[in-house]
Amino acid sequence: MSNRLPNPFDLVAKVLEVDRETLDDESSMGTHPNWDSLNQVAIVTAIEADYDIIIEDEDILKYSNMKAITQLFDELSAKAESAKG
Repeated sequence: MSNRLPNPFDLVAKVLEVDRETLDDESSMGTHPNWDSLNQVAIVTAIEADYDIIIEDEDILKYSNMKAITQLFDELSAKAESAKG
């Protein structure tokens, strides 16, 4: 895992090909026009690649909203910080 994880809003905006400002904590597959089921798979794939983790198939929908993705980012960032020192 790299020292600095990509910001979850930047990561999702890149996958959805939208401005970061179109996303907020309530954005999800059901509320954002560009966030469909195909992009959900692309988001999970980007999370796995950029955060160096594996998300099990049964957990793919767990990360279908910004709140859950941000929580994952916070948890992984905390682990990375504790591993440093």
